[in-house]
Amino acid sequence: MVHKRNLRRLFIVTLALVTVFLAFSWIRIIFLFPINPDGGDYLSTMERISDGLRPYVDIKVHYPPAIYFYFLFFKKFFGGGDVLYKFALFIVEMASALMLSLIAKRLFKSMAVSVFCGIVFLFFYLAYDGPWFVIEPFVNFFTLSAVFLLLNPTMAGAFASGVCLLLAVMSKQYGFLALPALSAMLFIKQETFEIRGGLLRGLLFIAGFLSAALLVVHFLNLDVRSFVSQLSGQGYVKAGLLNMLSGIFSVRGLWIIGVLILSAVMLMKTFDFYLLIFSFLCLFHIVPLYFRTYAHYFQLCLPYALILLVYTAKQFFFNGQFQDKLRKVAAAFLILALMGPVSVAIYVPLVYALSVKDKKETLLIAKKINTIVPQRSPALVVNAPEFNYYCNLYPPNMQEGYHVTYKSGDFGNPFNYKMEDIPYVLWFNGNMIQLGDAEFTNYLMLTHKKTMVLTFNDGKRTVEIWGKK
Repeated sequence: MVHKRNLRRLFIVTLALVTVFLAFSWIRIIFLFPINPDGGDYLSTMERISDGLRPYVDIKVHYPPAIYFYFLFFKKFFGGGDVLYKFALFIVEMASALMLSLIAKRLFKSMAVSVFCGIVFLFFYLAYDGPWFVIEPFVNFFTLSAVFLLLNPTMAGAFASGVCLLLAVMSKQYGFLALPALSAMLFIKQETFEIRGGLLRGLLFIAGFLSAALLVVHFLNLDVRSFVSQLSGQGYVKAGLLNMLSGIFSVRGLWIIGVLILSAVMLMKTFDFYLLIFSFLCLFHIVPLYFRTYAHYFQLCLPYALILLVYTAKQFFFNGQFQDKLRKVAAAFLILALMGPVSVAIYVPLVYALSVKDKKETLLIAKKINTIVPQRSPALVVNAPEFNYYCNLYPPNMQEGYHVTYKSGDFGNPFNYKMEDIPYVLWFNGNMIQLGDAEFTNYLMLTHKKTMVLTFNDGKRTVEIWGKK
């Protein structure tokens, strides 16, 4: 009894410390951390929509519209600003953590486990690009909502789950990755693993999905053909199985592989329907790593890996269903594997705590740029798209894109613009430098002339401002 009481006290104290650390981290990130390049693209596109331009018609984008209109809501009603937008993103991360907590409460019938999953999920966001502007938290919130609604097999829940899946897809194409597991929850009977009479629930799920799709198209005034044609994604030149494996067997991925292996061992010994469902959810949400091994792509499988972690800890370690030697080896592996993301989650906000200088410098550089390049000017920003937002510039052809792409001897690009039609080019060196910089500079000199060079405080990064001749 004393031992259990001490463990409970340790658990409470640990969660309290993690909560305080989370509050410290997010307050500093929200107020002191500058917008990252991805965020600059998203917010710049949102600003163009705010100006009255139609996405997928006047603005070419490669992501669904949910994030743009979400931040546009905050701009319209609360005035905008990067602090507000970062707070708005934190709300989504909090909401996804809440949904995970509700799922854990439903599965494990324990408030302690529920709180644990929610807080650890938020903590792990820090280790997987959580402070960055990324889309994955939106997908997580709606997908987790869809899963939660199907935990209670009701007709209304099936319809609402379809709506949530549509909203997940409208956040990012990867929302479809949850469909196989959601279909199993709709049609497979939990107790006997038999196909059950879930036809009506399945039809209601589809009705919810399609009804939400029609409402989104109507109220957002989307051109469906242009919308579908622009969702092909971009920048996936490194796609491949080896690329995926390098991400999975990394500091951030090892513990996820560990819980998946332990879950498979448990399923071979004793079948559990929801253990299987969450194993599949975790596996399917690893798929984006096939394209790129960005840390924030792990966010998609994080909630399901945490559920599996609780499952394995409960059955594998505490219920004594497996041999002591096997449990000790598994426990040692998981503890060592978890040290990676835990260390990153602690390190990242401590580093970002010093980023106040970076934000001040970013704002100062943007102000200096605007003395030469007026706001709302058409301009090509190379290597630092966050300055599209900070300087309020119009990308060429209203194109959301991370980089200018070109190859030796062929300076064309997929965006259908001509360099001589661009009044200004902002060429950032020292961060995200691309191959062929010298060639592109020579090409640029044919149509533009350098008017100013600004140097960052670190002495390594510069921005060259080129004006049309």
